[in-house]
Amino acid sequence: MKSKKRGTQEAQELIRRRCAAAIGKGMSITAAAEAFGVSYTAAHRWQKRHKEAGHKALASRKRGRKHGEQRRLTAVQEAQLRRWIIDSTPEQLKLPFMLWERRAVQELAQKRFKLHLPVRTVGEYLLRWGLSCQRPATRFYEQAPKAVKRWLKERYPAIVERAREQGAEIQWADEAGVSTSSCSGVRGYARKGRTPVLKRVARPSRINHISSVTNQGKMRFMIYKGTFTAQTFIKFLNQSVKAARGRKIIQIVDNLRVHHSQAVKAWLEGREALIELEYLPAYSPELNPDEYLNHDVKANVHRRAMPRNEQELKCNVEGHLKLIARTPKRVRSYFQARHIRYAA
Repeated sequence: MKSKKRGTQEAQELIRRRCAAAIGKGMSITAAAEAFGVSYTAAHRWQKRHKEAGHKALASRKRGRKHGEQRRLTAVQEAQLRRWIIDSTPEQLKLPFMLWERRAVQELAQKRFKLHLPVRTVGEYLLRWGLSCQRPATRFYEQAPKAVKRWLKERYPAIVERAREQGAEIQWADEAGVSTSSCSGVRGYARKGRTPVLKRVARPSRINHISSVTNQGKMRFMIYKGTFTAQTFIKFLNQSVKAARGRKIIQIVDNLRVHHSQAVKAWLEGREALIELEYLPAYSPELNPDEYLNHDVKANVHRRAMPRNEQELKCNVEGHLKLIARTPKRVRSYFQARHIRYAA
C-alpha cells in the first residue's frame, strides 16, 4: 500500500478506522489514543461513531464552503453591521442575546444578509472594527433616561451653583454591607489542575457601613450593625455636620425610603444652614461616586485574611475604610469613572 501523508483526508480517515477497530478488538481507549497519536477525546468519539453507524460514520467529508456560499462581507455590509452593533442592542433587533457576542453578530448576519459567517471570522471583523469584549455596566429597566439627562444637564449644575454661593461642600453618600463570606475578585496561584481552596465560615457575619465622599478626596464613614434605619442615618448626618465645623453640607443620596422618612425630614428642619439633602434620579447608582467606594471595599477588604468571626470582620472593614480615608488620591480616582466625571 502506498503511504500517504498524515495530513491528507485519506490518511486521517484510515487512522480513524484503525483506531476504532483496535478499540473494538479490546484495546483500551487510552492505549489506542497513545498508539495512534491522537487525543483520548478523539479516540472515544470515533469509537462511539463506529459503534453506532459503522465505517461510514468515520468517512472523510468534503472540506471547504459549499458552491456559491459567501463567507465574507461586502464593504457596505460591514458598515451596516458595525452601525447596528454600535447603535442598537440585540434585544432591539429581536435577537435572543443580552449583549453583543460573536454568536449574536453571527446570527444577525444570517438574519439580515442570509450569510453564514464562522464564529472565528466574526471575531476578526469585530477586532478590525475597533470593538473589544468588555465587562458590562448594569442598568435598571426602571431607570428613567429623561430624569438622568435632566439631572446631568439641569439639576446637578444648579446644586453646584448653590454650593458655590453658600460656600457649601457637596458630599455623595451611600450604604453597603460586607460579610465574612464576601470574596469578590479573589484569586491565587496554584499548580495546573489543582484548584486552590478558600476556607470560610459556614454561618457568615455581616457588618454594614455608610460613607460619604467629595471630589476633593475627603471621605467619612460610620460602621453600624443591623438594619439601616432613620435613626442610623440621622446619627451619620449629625456626625457629618459636626465634622464640617460650621461649613454647610449638601449631601446627595439615592431614593432609599429611609432617606425620605418623616424622622429624617423632622431632623433636617431648622438645620437648613448646616445641611441639605439632594436626591439622585431613581435607579441610578452609577451616578453616585460612593458606589465606587463600596466596590473598592468589597474587592479589597479581605485581600490578606478571610475573617472567621464578627470581630475580625469589623477589623477588616474598619481598617480598609481608614486606609481609604487616609488616601485622598484614591477617593478622587472614583470620580474619574465614566459616569461620574460629571461630578469631578
